[in-house]
Amino acid sequence: MINHIDTTFHALHSQGKKALIAFVTAGFPTLPRSADIITCLLDNGADIVEIGIPFSDPIADGPTIQYSSQQALRNHASLTRLVPWMIKLGQSVQSPLVCMGYLNPFFQYGLDRLSRDLSGSINGIIVPDLPIEESKNFRAVFTRKRIHCIQLVTPVTPIKRCRTIMQSSSGFVYAVSTTGVTGARRSIARNTVLFLEKLKKNTDLPVALGFGISKPAQVSAVRRYCDGIIVGSAFINIIRDHNGSGLFTRLKKYTRSLQQALNP
Repeated sequence: MINHIDTTFHALHSQGKKALIAFVTAGFPTLPRSADIITCLLDNGADIVEIGIPFSDPIADGPTIQYSSQQALRNHASLTRLVPWMIKLGQSVQSPLVCMGYLNPFFQYGLDRLSRDLSGSINGIIVPDLPIEESKNFRAVFTRKRIHCIQLVTPVTPIKRCRTIMQSSSGFVYAVSTTGVTGARRSIARNTVLFLEKLKKNTDLPVALGFGISKPAQVSAVRRYCDGIIVGSAFINIIRDHNGSGLFTRLKKYTRSLQQALNP
């Protein structure tokens, strides 16, 4: 079975392009609205969408995504309810979808059951609170179902450990732009460029940069050093602030501006 993450990065690379990866929280502002938002993003320049699974204690997320997660949980967006929704969504779109969430809900649902249910609809999974030393069984379960296990590396991760993490990753490597939690930031540090260059020298996988990316100027500054960029909090801010008739117009405009900066 071909994984759409691989084919997407390969197709973009052959055209000299980079991947725009958008993050949204499932169930925020509502579950039906989430599906419409994802479709809008994919129709207007997003190449891959990360679907955030709401969790009560999202340790890697900043205030914006924490807020969206809390609202989604109030909307009863449990993993049990989200799995059928993700299956249906995966059948209706042609682009890759990645599930991003914390370990506890996945264990409660059951790893074998989750991998089986998501196979064919979800192309990758990201678990920020799963240490690489404890990930072997998790990776085996999802790899058997052709679901990529995407690992995160940070600027403070020693290079030897970076290599170990990247060797255990599949699909792409999630490069965290800065230490701390998610959230839109004003600029990209010079150290981020050096960090990306170090990663690219030590892996053949695509490297996508996330955490703090929000402005087209930031995208332009880092595009040559990575294979894709990941934007999350900025999309959540738009959804939170403009959840009305103008929401999709704003999402279209913003997504297209990122795509233009990424692939001018």
